Amino acid sequence: MKKKVLKILLVDGEVKIAESHARLLRRAGHDVIEASRGDEAIIILNSWCFDLVISDYEVGQITGLDVLRAVKDKFPSCGKWLTLAGLPPEFNDSVMKFLGIQRAISKIDLVDHFVAAGLIERPPVK
Repeated sequence: MKKKVLKILLVDGEVKIAESHARLLRRAGHDVIEASRGDEAIIILNSWCFDLVISDYEVGQITGLDVLRAVKDKFPSCGKWLTLAGLPPEFNDSVMKFLGIQRAISKIDLVDHFVAAGLIERPPVK
């Protein structure tokens, strides 16, 4: 059975990290568009619909939380999975549920999250 190709928006202000994560997702066959700032991500969202939106919290004056709110409020048919990395500790499960965030993870665990979600196979250890 062929794995579904997802259209993914990856938002991260740390360009090297974003490029690394995008490369892993592309190797697995997914279509990935990267944005380095929250305002850039919202502009992209005006033109494209995504199956998955992954955003770091710190992405400029417009935070990752603002990006995910925009997906939820302005583009409800997009972003079926909303994931936020690097959330401040004051965001507990009930706050995330209220905001429509399905999962909050640390950036360190992002590759493990991709594997657990079936987005990629575990990369070989070098």
